[in-house]
Amino acid sequence: MTKQEFRFLHTHLRSEIPCFYILPKLHKNPIVGRPIVAGHSWTTVGCSKLLTSLLKSIIPRFPNVLKDSTSLIKIIESTTFDRNIFLCTLDVVSLYTNIPVDHAIEVLKQLIQENIDLFPRKDLADFMIEMLEFVLKHNVMEYKQMVFKQIFGIDMGTPLAPVLANLYLAFLERTLQAKAVESNIMWPILYKRFIDDCFIIYQGNKTNLLEFVDLFLKQPGR
Repeated sequence: MTKQEFRFLHTHLRSEIPCFYILPKLHKNPIVGRPIVAGHSWTTVGCSKLLTSLLKSIIPRFPNVLKDSTSLIKIIESTTFDRNIFLCTLDVVSLYTNIPVDHAIEVLKQLIQENIDLFPRKDLADFMIEMLEFVLKHNVMEYKQMVFKQIFGIDMGTPLAPVLANLYLAFLERTLQAKAVESNIMWPILYKRFIDDCFIIYQGNKTNLLEFVDLFLKQPGR
């Protein structure tokens, strides 16, 4: 690593074990909880922040990923659609905690190599993978005076989580598009996603749409 990277990581060396708690979703009926691990002061946070700053440069290369909800509004307002369309929304259930760690690491390895030109120097690739494994495989939490290690899923409290989840799903969506072509299944005329929420405009009949959704649900590693 460079001296600048070393200084950055050194200033983020902390050892406060994250606390696990439940954030109630009052808008749900019945009320459910969102699991939160407050990892803002854990020892992996420096690597997590550095990875976030590096990996977020890949996201614009996936046109399906929205920067924010306003971006979708602008697209819809500036586009004319036929009457023969279906509006469809999809939601990834508990996205962060359902991402398999080992598969996520393999996906990110491939994406880093494919987009190596985006990074300030080529020798960053191996260092980024080391940091990625360190961040994803050292998530611990305290609950009722007991300490647990998370062995599946992504820590919701780490800075890397949103960027990693976005890239992981973008990779799966790219694979899905290829499978749709192989299976002769029509791709939506508009497919956009903001982290775990997908918005789809599909032109065709209901059977076509259900075939697409079925293909989506069968996607391995989702």
